[in-house]
Amino acid sequence: MNKDIPTVIFESTNSGNITLSILCILIAGLALGFVVYNNRRPVSDSRQQHYRSLISMLLGFVALIGIGTAVFSWLTAKRLDAVVMSEAGVLTSEGLAKWDNIDRIYFHEDRQVQPFTGNEVGDPVKMLMIIEKVTAKTHVLSEEHFNIEVIGDSLKSRLEQLNRE
Repeated sequence: MNKDIPTVIFESTNSGNITLSILCILIAGLALGFVVYNNRRPVSDSRQQHYRSLISMLLGFVALIGIGTAVFSWLTAKRLDAVVMSEAGVLTSEGLAKWDNIDRIYFHEDRQVQPFTGNEVGDPVKMLMIIEKVTAKTHVLSEEHFNIEVIGDSLKSRLEQLNRE
């Protein structure tokens, strides 16, 4: 193998998950703060007490949804590692694919369909780049998180360069 192959790192293009996490934590904090404030106010009649309980419950649900969204968005952002092309192979969040173990690289258009009717849903079409290994294990990269055109071109040119040697 050629030892002068540089290491190339492709970072995730989707940093919105961290922003979403921070926004959801702020919303959850505001909702919980209002619940505490609402429950400390004096109540003049029983009707206000019922509304207070209802508002507290609804804001509690808002806080719970906000915290859940923040946690799962953060976990998604944390799971997305950079794609590293090096002398050893291609390292993704799914592991290392050595150059001699890569069978093919192709793009797949993922269309969402309705579960029972099989009709296609209008807009949500995602392009996926699939790195298929000889062992039939796949590494999948989504256009939602990576610039897969650039990564695919770089991978294909690297494989062609290695096959010529």
